[in-house]
Amino acid sequence: MATRQGRRNEMHYASTEYVQGSTVRALQPAVRPEREPVRRRVAEPARKKRQHVVHMNLGSLLFLTAALLFVGFTLISYLQMQVAITNSTKQISRLESQYVDLKLANDEKYNTINSSVDLEGIKQIAIGELGMTYASGEQVIYVEGHKDDYVRQISDIPQ
Repeated sequence: MATRQGRRNEMHYASTEYVQGSTVRALQPAVRPEREPVRRRVAEPARKKRQHVVHMNLGSLLFLTAALLFVGFTLISYLQMQVAITNSTKQISRLESQYVDLKLANDEKYNTINSSVDLEGIKQIAIGELGMTYASGEQVIYVEGHKDDYVRQISDIPQ
């Protein structure tokens, strides 16, 4: 660090003019010498690096172009997939909302229909007008089955 400051001070003193005497006289504008821009010498390794970077062969240029195209294509594909996923999510949400609305309407209709049916009135019409009666114990036939099974009668059960 100290060597850097020393260099800085040396450059500072080298670029100013020193006047001897007890007072410093103002320099005339015409007398003031023109400063030449300080040219820095570029170190040899840095110059070689610059030359190496400037000269790029055709193969590496084609490789970089192909890599750039691949990355661009991948990015565009990724963005298209994101848009498709977003659209699908919106459509699923819309369909779920529609499903809930239809289910509520269906349940409401079902409850309306069930509440409008008078089971006692149907029973009175069946017994009084149509002459129906309850089945007796000998007319009932029990069939063994599992909980999830059901029986569909296609023809008369033989006795």
